[in-house]
Amino acid sequence: MDLSQPFTIGAIGAPSAEKPEKDHREKLPHGARWQDDGSVVLDLFKPVTQRFGDAETEREETTRTLHLQPLTGGDMIDAMGHKGASAATFLLARSGGLSGAVGEQLIRRLDARDFVRATTVIGVFTGNGQTTGQ
Repeated sequence: MDLSQPFTIGAIGAPSAEKPEKDHREKLPHGARWQDDGSVVLDLFKPVTQRFGDAETEREETTRTLHLQPLTGGDMIDAMGHKGASAATFLLARSGGLSGAVGEQLIRRLDARDFVRATTVIGVFTGNGQTTGQ
């Protein structure tokens, strides 16, 4: 065994030359956490309650978290047809699986802090990593 190299004791007590895997994922905003599949769950500061149906069958659903998926090249191409805030909203909807009027309503009703944190996660998905000196 080469004692000049760091090692750890394995599960059965035998020395192992393996180094612990470093987490190379970017830091997420407060209340957001990485999932094993590369997606991110974001806990909302202020849950959003939506009402559906008519007077006889009205029901409520409360969203307490957003589950954001990494974006694809196709998502980015589709976003090119949108400008400014519309592009950010489009990417947030696509990442969160929020479609149609219901998805747009949920995004529009997010607390401003939650909207900013969600778009920060989108920035992590679309960025190319931390640059030198930051």
